Amino acid sequence: MEVPRKESNIFAMEKSNILSFRRYRRLHIHRMDALVELNNIDKETVVQDLTKILNYETPKEKRTSGKAFTTWVYREKRGESITISLNHKTNTYTVRITTHKLQRLKDFLDYAYIVLRVNKVRTLMIETYIRYLERYEFKIAKSIEALDVELGKGIKQHLIPNRGKHDYYLSRAKIEYQGTTVVLKTYRHATYRQHKHTHPEYHPKLEQLTILKEIPPTINIEDTIRHYATLLHTIAWTINPRIILGEYENKTETIEVHTINKQIQRYIRGIVKRIKAEVILEQQYPDKRIAIAKLLVEKKMRPSEIAKLLGYSKMHVHRIIQELIEQGVIKRVKRGTYEFNKNAKLEKPRIVESRQMTLDQAIQYIKEKKANIVNDKGTLTIEYEDDLAVRRVIISNISIEEEWIAEHVIGRTKIYRIRFTEILEQLFMNRHI
Repeated sequence: MEVPRKESNIFAMEKSNILSFRRYRRLHIHRMDALVELNNIDKETVVQDLTKILNYETPKEKRTSGKAFTTWVYREKRGESITISLNHKTNTYTVRITTHKLQRLKDFLDYAYIVLRVNKVRTLMIETYIRYLERYEFKIAKSIEALDVELGKGIKQHLIPNRGKHDYYLSRAKIEYQGTTVVLKTYRHATYRQHKHTHPEYHPKLEQLTILKEIPPTINIEDTIRHYATLLHTIAWTINPRIILGEYENKTETIEVHTINKQIQRYIRGIVKRIKAEVILEQQYPDKRIAIAKLLVEKKMRPSEIAKLLGYSKMHVHRIIQELIEQGVIKRVKRGTYEFNKNAKLEKPRIVESRQMTLDQAIQYIKEKKANIVNDKGTLTIEYEDDLAVRRVIISNISIEEEWIAEHVIGRTKIYRIRFTEILEQLFMNRHI
């Protein structure tokens, strides 16, 4: 007699609320903040206008005063507020909206542009996220680590032991992406351990905060969200976790993204495949070729087994093995048996990639990496060597001509009337090359 299969407790949640990401393909829009700065305003008029335009229901006012600032907050409910702040030193005002509703953000930007006559939004912050089944947490956390290594400046992690494993209560990285600052994190609700596995808030969220500066209020906000949310979409598309739609998710606004960032996808696939090898080898290997060599020599695995384990084609694994043989890292003893040549050194691969940065970010990047300028006429291209590879980076949104530099970010172009040679002189003044 066939015994019925017992399903995991997680499926006690409605199955319609647990989908693979590639079937769902939506990102949830969470908190959005927009801030504009003005020399002078009629505060009462602005408050009346905005509460009417944004359809606020009986907002509560709270005023705080100090030596530096006086601030008025008009809160409708959690996540919905208007904040006006007066800087006593400069006698300038900032007007800020915090909302979960896309239409409210659009209405605020229209009001700022048409009525307040601002020519730029000082700061625009947008959060998008997905909630996913916890079994994918390790892969997603490691993907964030990989992106931090490639694009970031440090990662913050808080792990909590839980029944023989670790939960990523928080894994947070700040990176530079498409010329702006993005914060990526996977995290758990503060009280997640009080919930059962069948409760959506027991499971983690993958969230992206995009921080935009000095942008025109006339931008197309949906296109802007889609453009930058390609990062989050690429992570989710590559790992394809099971998506959980809890009560909160069914109420939030969503946006669909259709593009994949191939470079980001390569970073993620590389780290996920390396994790599989490291679990077997019980040691970290930054270079996947060494991991393959270890599996081949020490674990006596066949090329077909390595290909299946890591998700590569057999042809790709054979190409790497041949490269290892040609560089003298391993040698074939007999058919199917290899050994290491301890004195051989594996040459670093050459990787070409494309990125977008502001000019300031590019200058800082060149300094940090001690990069060489490969092309200073046309599209800016640099080259540097790290522990893993020799990297040629095409900074695709910066163009260099004889007398000026053009920076293309968020649908606008900034022209700097300065010769690039002048920047190079300052950049390398204190460096011996």
